[in-house]
Amino acid sequence: MTSEAAFDVPAEGARSEVGTAVEPAGSELGAGWFRVDALDRSWWSDGMYALHGLAPGEVVPTAALLLAHQHPQERSRVAALLERVAVDGVALACASRLVDFDGRTHDVVLSAEPDGEAADDGRRPLRGTLVLLDGVVGELARRRADVQLEQALESRSVIDQAKGVLAAAGGYDEGEAFDALRAVSQRRNVRVRVVADEVVRGAREVGARAPSPWLAEVLGEGPRPASSAESS
Repeated sequence: MTSEAAFDVPAEGARSEVGTAVEPAGSELGAGWFRVDALDRSWWSDGMYALHGLAPGEVVPTAALLLAHQHPQERSRVAALLERVAVDGVALACASRLVDFDGRTHDVVLSAEPDGEAADDGRRPLRGTLVLLDGVVGELARRRADVQLEQALESRSVIDQAKGVLAAAGGYDEGEAFDALRAVSQRRNVRVRVVADEVVRGAREVGARAPSPWLAEVLGEGPRPASSAESS
């Protein structure tokens, strides 16, 4: 999960004196703050170490270390974001991926804002926040999978109904029924479910065992397709 561009947002991390590890709101979800001053010195909160799979103070935090643990595909974009915050004095954020010291990749949101006056070289200190999104991304993926499964089951139900209609109204066996639906799907360049819906709807309107000109209309003219079983 990545965004192609940074977007302007105010940073939400709680302010503290330099070197005091005060976590931003939402730390229980996995978050931490960092600060980089105009001399490129860095400070990390305890949460920042934890996100990287480290104990507080286990490494000396630097801006280079922060960038090194951004995913290779995100690194240049995050570096450009931090540079713009330091030089232009704007608050920015972007979706990114963090690679911790154990090599695990995490979805995160990185935000940064200027945190002081510009130095002689025009660069400002900056303060940023990393918020872990793994749980959010996992929940969205689970919900998407549930919807896709429900749609697949619903689609299968309609197709099975259509095959039953073809068996009753046209004397098709199961293989022939599906091949007929698939042939119409390919000829009309629509999904098999669309054809199945039309078959089931027609059956409900006139009755599956009634004479079936409606069935010929749905399936179209042409030879009856050989079943998969026969052709295998």
